[in-house]
Amino acid sequence: MHKKLVLKTFDDDPQLIQDKIKCAFQNLQVPDRLYGGIVQFWAPTVSGCGRQLLTTSNQPFILSTFHLDDDGKYRLCCLKYRYLVDAINNNNNVRVVEEDEDEEDAEMIINDGAVATAFLNQTPELLLPYLKVAHQQSPSPLLSAALKCRLGSCVMVPVFDPAQSCCIGVIEFSFPAFSSMDFLQVLNELNTALEEQGLKTFHARDRLPYKMLDMCKYFVPMKQAIPGLEHAKNEIDDALKFIADTHGLAFADVWIAYKDENPVSLSSLEDGHAKRVIGLKLTDYNNSVILDDGVSKTVEHQFTSYGNACYRLPLKMGEGLIGKTFQNYEPYFVEDLSQLSDQDSLLKLVTSFFDDSLFVIYLRSTKTGNLDYVFEFFWSNDQDHVILMETLLLSFKRYLPSFIFEPGVELGAHEIDILDVRDSKISENTYIKIFKRNRRSLKRGRQSTVEECLTPSKPRGKTTPIELSREQIESQFGQTQEKAAKKLNVHVSTLKRKCTKLGIKWQGKDIVEENESDMNDEEDNGGAIQDNTGEASLDKNMVTIKAEYADDVIMFTHPISSATSKAVEKEIVKRYELDPTARYKLKYLDVENKEWILFTCDENVTLFQKDKRNVRLRLITRDPSHT
Repeated sequence: MHKKLVLKTFDDDPQLIQDKIKCAFQNLQVPDRLYGGIVQFWAPTVSGCGRQLLTTSNQPFILSTFHLDDDGKYRLCCLKYRYLVDAINNNNNVRVVEEDEDEEDAEMIINDGAVATAFLNQTPELLLPYLKVAHQQSPSPLLSAALKCRLGSCVMVPVFDPAQSCCIGVIEFSFPAFSSMDFLQVLNELNTALEEQGLKTFHARDRLPYKMLDMCKYFVPMKQAIPGLEHAKNEIDDALKFIADTHGLAFADVWIAYKDENPVSLSSLEDGHAKRVIGLKLTDYNNSVILDDGVSKTVEHQFTSYGNACYRLPLKMGEGLIGKTFQNYEPYFVEDLSQLSDQDSLLKLVTSFFDDSLFVIYLRSTKTGNLDYVFEFFWSNDQDHVILMETLLLSFKRYLPSFIFEPGVELGAHEIDILDVRDSKISENTYIKIFKRNRRSLKRGRQSTVEECLTPSKPRGKTTPIELSREQIESQFGQTQEKAAKKLNVHVSTLKRKCTKLGIKWQGKDIVEENESDMNDEEDNGGAIQDNTGEASLDKNMVTIKAEYADDVIMFTHPISSATSKAVEKEIVKRYELDPTARYKLKYLDVENKEWILFTCDENVTLFQKDKRNVRLRLITRDPSHT
C-alpha cells in the first residue's frame, strides 16, 4: 500500500506556466555562455494510474550550439524518462508496478534523483563539479547518459508560483566544463527573468526564521521564530562592515544551520516527517573596490555574483568547507583558493578566478541559544595570515562580544588550532596555531594588541606590507622558491609577486649549476662559443607547449620570438576551434612549486625561454559580459 501525498503542484492552466518559463528562457544565451550544455524545465504531471511524476516532454529547453549533437542526444534521452515524486514506503527503493500500469512505462520511471529531490525538498540540488561521483554513489540512467554526452556538472533549481503557493517544476542546468562565474551570472539573470514572469526560485530570506513563516507566502510549513536572530543579524552586519574595512578584507559572509521541517519525503528511502539540517546564508559584506584598472572591477562583480548565488544555493551538512565546519566545528584556512580541490562545490564557483585566501570558523551567540553560525572571510594572499586571523577574532571579541568559539575558550586568551587545507587535502590534518603563548604580540600584552589590530587600514588594502629587496631575494638563488620563501619568512606567492614586480627571473639550483657549467665549458674552450648544428639551432628557437582546455590536452611548438601570452592564447583558441571573440585567461604551471600562475602581462614570456622543452598552459574562459 503506497502512501499518497496531496500536493498543490498543478496549475489550472499548465500552458500558462509553460509560456512563462518559455518567456524567461528567451534571449538568455545560457548554454553558449557555459560553452556547451542544456537548460530544460521539468514539469509535474499525473500518470494514468494517478502517480505524480515530473516530465520534460513538451516543455521549454535551450540547447548549446557548441556541442549540439551531444546535448541533443541527452535531451532525447531525458524525454524517455520521468521522475517519481510520490512518497513511497518502500525500504528497498524498488519501483512497484500497479495493476493498471504498463510494465514498459514503469521501467522509464526513476524513483530517486536530483530533479525529484529538488522538487520534493523545494531547495536546489548541486552536482558540482563532477556528475561521475554522483553516478557512482547513486547510479541513474540519465546520469549515465549525461556522462556519455560530455556533461560534467549539474544544478537543479525548483521554481515557485507565489500565486499558487507551490512548486511548479524544476529547471535543470547541465553543462560540460565547469565554467564557474558564467554559471553564477546566468543563474542570477534567470532569477530576474523568472521574477519578471511572476515566478521565483529559492532564496534564503524566505526560510530565515525571523518570525512565524506563512506557508501560503513562503511555500514552507509554519515555523517558530528564533528569538534574537534578527537583532543578531543587525549586529553582524555592522561588525562585518567595520572589520572588513579595517583589515582590508575582500568579502565576508555568514551562514546559519537551519532545521528544515519539510513534510514531503526527501526520497523514497526517507521518512516523510524527517528533519534535515541545511546551511542558509544569513548576510554578507562585499568590500571589493572598483578601480580603473579593470581587474578590481571584475573582482567586485564576481564577489557580487558569488554572494547573490549563495543566497539561492543552500548547503548540505558536510558539503564543502562551510558544511564541514557545521558538522565538526573545525575552523579551516585555505592560503590559495585557486588550489582548492573539487571537494567544495560552492566555493569552486569562484576558485577559477581568485587566488585569495579563505578563513572559515564556527561561532555561537549566547543570545540565540544553540543556533550555529559559520563565518567566511576572503582576503588577498600576500598578507601575514596568522596575525590577520588573530586580529579578526580579537575584533569579534570587541564588536560581537556575545559570540564565542566554544565554552571555556576565550578569544585571544586561549590557543586555537586551525586546519590548514593545503594541496586540496583536508585529511592530512596540518594545523596552524593562533594565539600562541610565546607570540611576541601577546607578550606585549593583549590590550595593546587589540588596539594595534583595530587601527583602520586603507580600503581593500593589505595588513602590514611585506618588504623584500632585490638583494634579499637574489641572496636565495640556488634553491627552490619554496625553500627561499621559508627562509625569508614569507609565502611563496608573495615571493613570486615581488620577483615579478622587480623584474627578477628566479635562479633555481638547476639554472645556477647550468650557468656554472656553461662558464666552465667556455673557459675550457678559451672563451670561444661553440656553434650548434642547424637542427639544434632550430630547436633553440622553438618552444614545446602543452595546452589544457576543459578535459582535453593538445601539444604544439611555437617560435620563441613571437611567444607572447596573447599570441599563444590565440594559437590555443584556434587549435581548439573556440570562439575567437570570447575572452579567455591563460595560466602556466610552475613545475618547481606545482602551482598554476596567471599570466598578468607579457613579462611572463621569459617562461618560454627558461624551459623550451615543455611549457604547461591552461586556458580558462572569462566572464563574457565584461570587456
